[in-house]
Amino acid sequence: MENLQSIMTSTSKLRETALKIFHRTLVAIDVETVVSSYLRLNGNQLMVGDEVCDLSKFTRLLIIAIGKASVPMARATERLLEDRITDGLVVTNAVIGSLPQMPVLIGGHPLPNAASLEAAARALSLLHQHDAEDSLVLFLISGGGSAMFEQPIDPQMTLDDLQAVNRVLVNCGAVINEMNIVRRHLSAVKGGKLAGAAPRSRQISLYISDVNSDDLTTVASGPTLPDSST
Repeated sequence: MENLQSIMTSTSKLRETALKIFHRTLVAIDVETVVSSYLRLNGNQLMVGDEVCDLSKFTRLLIIAIGKASVPMARATERLLEDRITDGLVVTNAVIGSLPQMPVLIGGHPLPNAASLEAAARALSLLHQHDAEDSLVLFLISGGGSAMFEQPIDPQMTLDDLQAVNRVLVNCGAVINEMNIVRRHLSAVKGGKLAGAAPRSRQISLYISDVNSDDLTTVASGPTLPDSST
């Protein structure tokens, strides 16, 4: 009995330690916490990690947030920049917690839907409006954006076509980077093409990775990153 009691006590302590580690891990990777620690403001100086951006050089600040973590990323950014933000759009697959002040669209996942096309069209319109040297565009990108944010590169491609291709990709056994190579070549907003919609603006991209390789071009199919695939 003494051995049994000792084992139970030891197991209880190990469980308590494991739960503490688990809880601290969740706190450490909380999206709002991570973004708030990475984005800091000192007067007009926006610090993005080790980089500094002088906000006084810009008259407009556009936020485009895309992906499963876009809502908490947008909340953290709004809390920091407040009324400095002149326009924005948040695209996600589900809203958890309080809504940001910026407009929120719910795109399709794991397959694109009509809202996915609307989200991309609205983002492109905003970027065209902010395509100027006095515009700063802050992109907040996270996983899942490949489906919930889409515009075909060929206008003749229909939503049914996109859904059929994505259905095959999801079910064929391909890994995520292989799937997203195909997606990038069929898209007008992936593989850096989204950023290309406002080439004269200053742009900053924050990515939260959900892929093992940390290959950021795979996250949401890299809408602001160049595509080296062929």
